[in-house]
Amino acid sequence: MQTLLQNKNLAFQITSTPLGEKLTLKSRYGINGEDAIAYGDKPLISCNIYKENETYDVAYLLIDFAQSNIDYHPETDGIMPNFFTSPNGQYFVDLLVYHPRKERCVQIPLFDRNNITLPKPAKPFLGDFIGCTKQYSIFFDVDLWSDSKPDKIKSIEYHQTQIKKERINKISKPRDNRIYIDQESNEIHLLGKDKRQWLHRQINELSKIIYSRSIDMEEYYPSQVLKLSLVNDSYLLDYHYAKSAFYIITISSEGNIDAKLLIDIGEEIFSTSEPQHITNDTSITSFTTESGSGWLTIRNGILLEAYYQKTPGTITDLLTNESHQFSSEPLAINQIKTINDNSYFVVLYPITDEKNKDLLVLLRHLNHNQ
Repeated sequence: MQTLLQNKNLAFQITSTPLGEKLTLKSRYGINGEDAIAYGDKPLISCNIYKENETYDVAYLLIDFAQSNIDYHPETDGIMPNFFTSPNGQYFVDLLVYHPRKERCVQIPLFDRNNITLPKPAKPFLGDFIGCTKQYSIFFDVDLWSDSKPDKIKSIEYHQTQIKKERINKISKPRDNRIYIDQESNEIHLLGKDKRQWLHRQINELSKIIYSRSIDMEEYYPSQVLKLSLVNDSYLLDYHYAKSAFYIITISSEGNIDAKLLIDIGEEIFSTSEPQHITNDTSITSFTTESGSGWLTIRNGILLEAYYQKTPGTITDLLTNESHQFSSEPLAINQIKTINDNSYFVVLYPITDEKNKDLLVLLRHLNHNQ
């Protein structure tokens, strides 16, 4: 283990495994992973690193697997960071800042803040960063605690390298939509349940509806959108049809439906996460069961990878049935983020009854022949 010079309470080790390069982070008093993003071709993760007195430091860890090195960047302007990028590739962070009476946040550059003045804190937007169109960074919020509140979209506009303006707009019903941004056309698509049918809509950055079509698939209830298009095939992921199996639902541009078994994992599926898109056609989705968690890599409805923690700490390739011991304890997936059209990383942590002191990062590369 190598100790970080900037924080003596944190040590790390990078090793090669059959699954890819593995980073093990060990904290003396505790560590929590908060958010993650690809910073160029390197994973960047935000962490709460605890101290002996039970307080914690917020820090960003930039991981260089090739050089077996970590750059440590302390965060001093706020807590609970959430990363996002601008359309021209600049990195920003949303931070919760101190306010005597209310929760307030600021959105500022991730690094290089010497010549900026912190903006006036504003009310937090509870949604997630989805991606960018040509002019805007897009955030999307579904209120899980309400059956009536409409979904919201936040669009951040820029002037050169500075945030110019943000707009928050409500989206007309139905609510509880899945959202997809086409990386090539920059189109924003939504899919929502409208009584007995599903509504596929294309909207602009300010929530104005550009096009809408109804899709009759009452038999299915897709959990995630892998791709939405009005001119090409759309792909949805469903596990509600058969509780232990994933199905791919393909919707043609004419609205025809075709559902096929993707993989049966043999255990009841509890949930799936929002897909992370490697390319327009390829995405990664994590899932959980009573026993553990795993992830699927899918390209145009075809399964490329399927990894699952069948037994605690052991990750099994469901396509080859090969198993790899990754930890001595059961693991949970914290984040999955894409780096480029060939690689991604998975952040995991051991499930323990005590404060977690380890964090694991797996760097994987896709096979070009897949």
